[in-house]
Amino acid sequence: MIPPRSVLVLAGIASAACAGSSDAVRDGGHDAGAKDAAASDAEAGYDGPILPGFDSGSPCESPGAVWAKMDAQPVVLFDPMRHGDRFVAGLDLDGKMEQGLSLAEAIAVLCTAHALGTRGGSTLVGWGISNEVKASCSGGGRVEGILLSNGYLGSLRLPTDPKGPDAGHVFEISIGQLRRDGSPWTLDWKDPSFTGQNQLYNAILYNSGAYPGYSTTSCRTTSACPYTVLEGIRRWSFPAAGLELTFPTAGSLEAESSVLEMDIAAP
Repeated sequence: MIPPRSVLVLAGIASAACAGSSDAVRDGGHDAGAKDAAASDAEAGYDGPILPGFDSGSPCESPGAVWAKMDAQPVVLFDPMRHGDRFVAGLDLDGKMEQGLSLAEAIAVLCTAHALGTRGGSTLVGWGISNEVKASCSGGGRVEGILLSNGYLGSLRLPTDPKGPDAGHVFEISIGQLRRDGSPWTLDWKDPSFTGQNQLYNAILYNSGAYPGYSTTSCRTTSACPYTVLEGIRRWSFPAAGLELTFPTAGSLEAESSVLEMDIAAP
């Protein structure tokens, strides 16, 4: 089950082990914006030092171009054409031979990574001008989850179950937006029936490979989609799908339906 904070908060990780999984650790070499983003993450509560960035040693002359392409990639929770692999930011989280994705392999695709320190026992690295793509790293150098935040433009497209009561619709989740059939979709968190949330829950499970069939019972009632509220942030989890969405808790229905972050767990 996804921990309340994030799928990226994983136990038993040391920063040295994560850094050691790359080919080299070096100082400098990144633009000021990326350094500022790393410092900002540290100020937000990451308890480790800001480590020097590192890369795979592969030829990557233009990280900016790679990151621009990265930011536009769709999010796929389950790809039936690829044996259920999930893809985020151009990364196949299932990895080669379904053995998981190594940090070195991720760096080979996305170029230079920024080491962001540790939090809750996890070592985090980031890609992009604002570290809009972050990954958690296990002690063995495996990517265990991806966190998407402001600056990531790709979306999670969710066609509804063609045999379900809401057949024929398409939900789309992206940073800053939640839509159905191209129009904004609002979530009323005070609605005791959880109607809008339950429709989105069914669409997420239908597209995750963990779908037992459309459920008309509120996922809140069954505890299949728990959420927590802390310090102005609502974290809504879908454990069966390995997904967590973060929303603000203040403002209009539209504001409270605006996605701040998407957390996607590796299989």
